[in-house]
Amino acid sequence: MAVCSFSGNADMYGLGIRIGFYFQWFGTILATWVARKEVTGMRLSGFFFVVAIFLALLIQTDRDNLRPAEIYIILLLTFGGYLHFVPLYVWRLLVGCDPDLDPTRHPRVKAGKIFTGLNFFLLITMCVFQLWFWIGRVPSLVREGCTEFGFLFARVRLNQRGFVVVHVILYFLLLLFCVGILGIFVGKRWGLLEEKECGSIGHVRKAALQEMQTFVNITVVSIIVAATELTIAWNRIKDVNEIASAGQTIPLIIGIGQIIRVLYVMLVTGDDYDEHQSETGSWTDSETRGASEDDLPPMGMPGTPPPI
Repeated sequence: MAVCSFSGNADMYGLGIRIGFYFQWFGTILATWVARKEVTGMRLSGFFFVVAIFLALLIQTDRDNLRPAEIYIILLLTFGGYLHFVPLYVWRLLVGCDPDLDPTRHPRVKAGKIFTGLNFFLLITMCVFQLWFWIGRVPSLVREGCTEFGFLFARVRLNQRGFVVVHVILYFLLLLFCVGILGIFVGKRWGLLEEKECGSIGHVRKAALQEMQTFVNITVVSIIVAATELTIAWNRIKDVNEIASAGQTIPLIIGIGQIIRVLYVMLVTGDDYDEHQSETGSWTDSETRGASEDDLPPMGMPGTPPPI
């Protein structure tokens, strides 16, 4: 089957929107090291940005206005920030779920409980949508007479059986992990499971875990950026590489503004996060003591590539 070139939906994944996502992701990673007071606001704006795009995706999908390749690209942008969970859970299994070797329990900037809960719910919702997409929508490409491509470190047909199976297994396991974590969380809140806090760890180990998580975050973001741009090129999608509407300029300007703010703090005012935490009395919770084991996993990249 031939590759069918088509005009894409610039209001969903146009150049300005994509660059806005990229700036938010990389800007938040940088901010955790040089402007930590800015991270909370960046995470929140990123979260609302993802919610808005995902809600629009649901509406457009219900109206059948998007091709499978377009849905795939939008999911890369909205769900890409959660793909850090793949190496994270692999690492947790390798270290025997040791909380003292879990970088998410020793973040440079701890996420609030309400934000974490909302982000966790969004993750579960998107996992369910991903499963529907790969099981119910992608196979319909056979009837459409066009070949559409996705990314798996190479160009792969979107409906290739192995490619579909990999994604179904990935999102099923991720959803299973989320349900398990939620079950443990509820069990500890109801007193069915014993609550235990992590002990403090040395500064050297904590710094190493934070650096490792940052490396994972940068790697995941870089792969998602490459996957998004290559998928657009491989599918010959037109009219999505120009910035010609407010729907694209708004996220673009927000992303640029966040980067400028982070650089301003880094170069001019300096990162006074430690002093700020001391003044607010939250230093112990966010930096010195490990997070409680019954906490939901901190989220980030729709605020960061979660967590940092």
